[in-house]
Amino acid sequence: MTAVWSLEWRLALTDRRRFALSALVPFLLAISVATGVAGPAPAAAVYLVIFLSFAVFGSALPVRWEGERGMVGRVVRGGVPAGRYLLARTAAGASIDLLQLTPALLVVAVAGETSALGLLAAFAALALALWVGGLVGVLVAGASRSLAETGLVAALAILLLAHMSGVFEDPSPGSGLGALEALSPFEALHEALTGAIGSGAVSALGATLAWAVFLAVLVGVAGGRIEQALARVARGGLEGV
Repeated sequence: MTAVWSLEWRLALTDRRRFALSALVPFLLAISVATGVAGPAPAAAVYLVIFLSFAVFGSALPVRWEGERGMVGRVVRGGVPAGRYLLARTAAGASIDLLQLTPALLVVAVAGETSALGLLAAFAALALALWVGGLVGVLVAGASRSLAETGLVAALAILLLAHMSGVFEDPSPGSGLGALEALSPFEALHEALTGAIGSGAVSALGATLAWAVFLAVLVGVAGGRIEQALARVARGGLEGV
């Protein structure tokens, strides 16, 4: 939806300091890793966690915050289907994240002396990963009951998805973890980052594309329930946190 896309971009560009910091922080983190003593595999793991954190946290926390305050409900009552709104918002957020993370990706490419084709593959893998991560963030926000819980669940999801991508352990061929890695939505980005640093190539874009379509359909179909869940807040000591 053009209106939602335009609104999200205008809001992002209004706070120029926050927008600049959101690009500067991952850029400086990437430089610190690229100029450190970490080997190709550990460096790729750190890059992946940084990128996933921006995608999942950047989607889950704002959606949860706005849902609790009735802002998402007002949009829906105004005639915009919940599923369409959440998808359009996620697409806009992913495009903003892509712009902000591109300088960090260029650092990875320069540090690894990657080719132009390799950089293009990494850029495509990052774009898909940000879209999938944003959808994961929406689902995490809908499954949580407070901002604090959303942050905890999002952190757990990031670690599990990163582990599923093989960043913490190189799985043996034919093992259970190896099978999970082949199905991971972020394996393509992991391989792209590894290829940009050392050797390797993107070979899992098919799985990422499948996840991108599946999660989009899931959010679109379950949009109404997600919107209702976002408005519910657990009663307790952390209410409103």
